[in-house]
Amino acid sequence: MATISRRTLLIIATLSSIYFTSNGVTADLEDLPEFPTLDLSTVPDLTKKKYTDYGYDIATSYLIYQKLKFASDEYSIVAFISALRFPLAVNVGGKHVMIKGTMEISKNWEALHKVIERGIGKTPFLDAFLSAEGIMFGDGEIWITAECKSGSCDPKSLAVTTINEAP
Repeated sequence: MATISRRTLLIIATLSSIYFTSNGVTADLEDLPEFPTLDLSTVPDLTKKKYTDYGYDIATSYLIYQKLKFASDEYSIVAFISALRFPLAVNVGGKHVMIKGTMEISKNWEALHKVIERGIGKTPFLDAFLSAEGIMFGDGEIWITAECKSGSCDPKSLAVTTINEAP
């Protein structure tokens, strides 16, 4: 009799809340927990100012961070999908690809999960690197950016847009 590894069971459990359709994969977001909110009284004023200066909504940033942490800790593809925006730029294994849909996420989940785990594991939320280009976790493994249209960016439209394998 064959044994099923814990990792395989986690993949099966995670994929059970994802529905494959002709357009890709639809995640059942109702299966996600309610993520904690950021207690702004614990955030240093300098950090709040950095977020404000760059035009990023700190509460939205924290929510995305919590989703990524859950994706990392619980091997949850659903949490990861809920934190990103397509197309997703992925630089892993020496290859650059633009992932356009959830089906491609599911096919590459193992490699993506490893990168998310490293990036989130290296950087507590309050230690993220902020710049005009976005919010970076780890050594550039994860980039969160705002959606910009016609020269203006919506600070609440933050989402993961780039995943890089660190050297």
